[in-house]
Parts: sequence; structure tokens; C-alpha cells
Amino acid sequence: MAIVMIDSMPTPPVVFGKGALEMLGDKIKEFNAQKPMICYDPGIRDCGIGPRAVEIIKNAGFDPIIYEDVIPECPCKMVDEMTAIARENEVDLLIGLGGGSALDAAKATAFMCKHEGPSADYIEKMPDFIGLPAISIPTTSGTGSEVSLANVLSDPEREIKGAVVYGSALAILDPELTVSAPKGVTALCGMDALAHACEALTSKMANPKSDIIGAYAIEKIVEWLPICLNDLSNMEAREELQLASNFAGMAFNNAFIHFGHAFAETIGPHLHIHHGMVCALSVPATLEFVGDLAEIGRIKKIAAALHVDISDIADDGHAIGMRVADRVREFMRTCGVPSFKAQGFERDDLLQHCEEMVGNFHMGATPVEVTVEIARKYTARAYDGYIEE
Repeated sequence: MAIVMIDSMPTPPVVFGKGALEMLGDKIKEFNAQKPMICYDPGIRDCGIGPRAVEIIKNAGFDPIIYEDVIPECPCKMVDEMTAIARENEVDLLIGLGGGSALDAAKATAFMCKHEGPSADYIEKMPDFIGLPAISIPTTSGTGSEVSLANVLSDPEREIKGAVVYGSALAILDPELTVSAPKGVTALCGMDALAHACEALTSKMANPKSDIIGAYAIEKIVEWLPICLNDLSNMEAREELQLASNFAGMAFNNAFIHFGHAFAETIGPHLHIHHGMVCALSVPATLEFVGDLAEIGRIKKIAAALHVDISDIADDGHAIGMRVADRVREFMRTCGVPSFKAQGFERDDLLQHCEEMVGNFHMGATPVEVTVEIARKYTARAYDGYIEE
């Protein structure tokens, strides 16, 4: 085995289990914080999860600053607004409650409280890990943001996305909080987690640890996501999916993600598509890319995790890539993922952004170097290769 880096990025401690949210007050005290700030979106407020968390914090003796206006895709201007509020109120701990945008907003704000200037200046810069502590509490099963260092911010005016690098000090995973997530959100979050795991297993920085936890995540997502979509109140499915999402997040934090997320972070902002949606649509093409161009052992890891029989094509990377991609497409249909065409997009809507895609930060972890020609080929496959029926 070649020399590899294991645990290249720090992962926070994780508290997992039904009812774990009740520990929030005690966990804040462990950080010796005096003035916590909690952020979530209006949906989390309206379903009661936000007010419940605030009550837990107040019952522990704190008077938190509450930000209830988190919006999807985590715009830089929102993070700058939150940072100004946090500084004005001398906040010393951030809490993100909700989906990836809320968690990324809290972590990015915790980082910006110790840095000058607008948050856009820190996108895709080398990390210094200086900031306030942040507690992440996901209410979906997909982003893995609670254990990831990548806080994806967007600048809608420039139609760009990129990561400010800073991690949680603690993650609290309470699967009961995910039950309120509707079917569409549950499906796309699950597909986002699948993308994380598949890319981590095939990254050039993959290692024994990321292989084990990434394969676990793939197996659990494929097994339990359809069950959950059939019965959104199935608590066993919710538990398994939240744990799988967390493991997928740890896998990509450990080995990084590559072509699929470079695709998603380029195409998504231009076409204004939900991140989970565009990640889902990237997975089959990403696996074909790996099967065609990378060392065959990488795509075999995906086949093993998906329990795809490749005994008749064991020496043919292209054929394995096509077979595992077809298995993922079958899974996507089961989960009701619509194609680009069904959403009203043309192939050229995607292809015109391939040069920009090649320059995306995530391309640094691809198992082989990606040229514009390669990006165009597999972008076209993402469009042409998947139909709903």
C-alpha cells in the first residue's frame, strides 16, 4: 500500500441518539460560554424545533441571541449580517440548527468573528482554524456539515459558490429532529450524502478509514432511504440515515470530494438548482468518469459498497463504472429524482460552464487530472445518461 494521510482534517466529537437535543444546555456550559447565539431558518421556527432549542438554552441559564432568518445556499451577505450581530452582542459561541445552510452559517460566523473584512474574502483560502466554538445540530440527513470543515457560501450576484474552512467544536445528532423533513428534502439530502460517500471512496486522497466509513454510508443510504421515503415517520430509518449521513461527512472530511461536487458547485448556482438535486444528478457520471479513467480498484470499491456483481467484468473498469452508475440511476428513480431535461434545462445550459468547473477547488482531489474536454464529456453524460423511466 502506498503512503497515505489518515485524519488529515479534524473531526469534532459527536453526540448521537434520540433526545440528544436535551443535552444542549449542558454542552454550552462545558465551553464556559456566557452569550450563545443560535441560528435557524423560518421553517425550523415554525415547526417548533427552533423555539424548543431556545427554551432548552434558556432553562440552562442563558439569554441567547436568536437569528431566525437563515436562507438556503448561505449567502455571504447573510453571514456578514450575522457576524455584525454576534460582535455587537459579544457572542462567544455559535449554534447552528437545521440543514446545511444553518450549520454552515453558524460555523462561518464563528470564524468571521475572529477575522476582519467580508466573508467572501475568505472563500477557498488556506484555513487558520481561528474562531469561536460552534455547535452543529442537523435536522436533515445529508449535508454532513456537522463534521465537515467546508462551509459553502454563495454570492448570488456573481453566481459563485465556495467554501470558508472552519469546523464545529461539537455535533449533536438527534434523529427525532429529522422527522419533520418532508419527502423531497429527505430524498435530496440522502442523495447528497450518497455523493459525499462515493466521491470520498474514489478520491485520490482515499485511505483505509475513509473507505470503511464511506462504504458503510453507501450501504445504509441505499438500504434505508427508500424505506424512509415510504414512511417518513419510521424512526429506525431516520436513525440509520442520520448516522449514514454523518459517516459520509466524516469520509469526505477525511479524503475530500472531487468531480461531482466541482460539477454541483459550478452548475448549481448558474442554473439555480438545489445543491442536493445537482449532487444527485452528478453521481452516475462521476462513477463513469472514475471507471473510465482511474485505477480500477477505485471503482471496485463502489461496486462492493453497492453490492453490485462484477464477477463477469472484473478487469474492465469502463464496464464496472457503467454498471454501478446504472445501479445508482435505478436508485435515483426509486427516490423520485427528476432529470435535468425534466426540469426544463438543455444540455448546453450545463456544457457552457465546463471551463469554470475545471478550475473549481474540488477538482484537486480527482483521481486523475480533469481537462475541459473530460469535464464536457461527463457533464454531457450527467445530462444524457439519466431519465426518469
